[in-house]
Amino acid sequence: MSTSILIVDNEPNANAALLGTLEQSGFKADSNEYPPIALENFESHL
Repeated sequence: MSTSILIVDNEPNANAALLGTLEQSGFKADSNEYPPIALENFESHL
């Protein structure tokens, strides 16, 4: 099982910055501005 990180923030620039940093560090991450959509997308990849 791989570990994934979900980033949920209503600020698109914060999402992009954190997502880029995590991916450059070798983490698998996903981000979204809207909690229900973020969770739905995240669960569909489990």
